Amino acid sequence: MEEDDRLNKAKEEEEEEEEEEGGDQVGSSLTLERVAAAKIFIENHYKAQMKHIQQRKERFNFSLNNFLGGSILFRIFFSFSILMMF
Repeated sequence: MEEDDRLNKAKEEEEEEEEEEGGDQVGSSLTLERVAAAKIFIENHYKAQMKHIQQRKERFNFSLNNFLGGSILFRIFFSFSILMMF
């Protein structure tokens, strides 16, 4: 109950501020800051995921080359069999 009252009060205060400012603003400065922070977080998360995937591929290829001793035919067969799993 108290939480709902606080939320309603906050909404009313935001609406009053928008009316006083003319309502030309798309969002409050707090909202714009949150959007910018979320965008940065998502971009950083995506970059980290892509880096992780690339590193995983490199480790896999390195271990595959070391395990197989450089046998090209076996690497092709092994790579093909892995692709067929998915």
